[in-house]
Amino acid sequence: GMGFYTTTANGTRSYNKIYNNTIVGNNLVIAGDPLYTNAGDLGLNLTGSNNIAFNNIWARCYRVVITPRIKHDYNLFYNNNTKNGIIITESHIQNLTADPFLNSAAYDFHLSAETTPGLKLNNKYSHDKDGNKRGYNSKWSRGAYQYIAP
Repeated sequence: GMGFYTTTANGTRSYNKIYNNTIVGNNLVIAGDPLYTNAGDLGLNLTGSNNIAFNNIWARCYRVVITPRIKHDYNLFYNNNTKNGIIITESHIQNLTADPFLNSAAYDFHLSAETTPGLKLNNKYSHDKDGNKRGYNSKWSRGAYQYIAP
């Protein structure tokens, strides 16, 4: 399903905060912003200013594109198609070669291990999708779920 969406009838989109999302397997060809696909591309293409994307996981997407107009960092990338040589660069990027999820085949996108710590955000964003406190273990997990050790 759709995790986030923002739009305007026309004009610019500013002050969007895209934090701690898990985006998996977006291979559709759909036009529209900000999570758009263009011939299968998955990207953030917000016009305007002060748009940011931190602590997200992008996994098994056809191709990920984040335009220079978006401030982005602390994102995790796993098994995305790198067709046409599009490379995302960030100061605190995490690229994985192993599946980071407990059971992605069954659509369980809880983390199987801790990610490299993401950016600690303010209290408004301090709980994950299940209500678990982020950073309880001194590490703010990337993605929709805080890693909880078994």
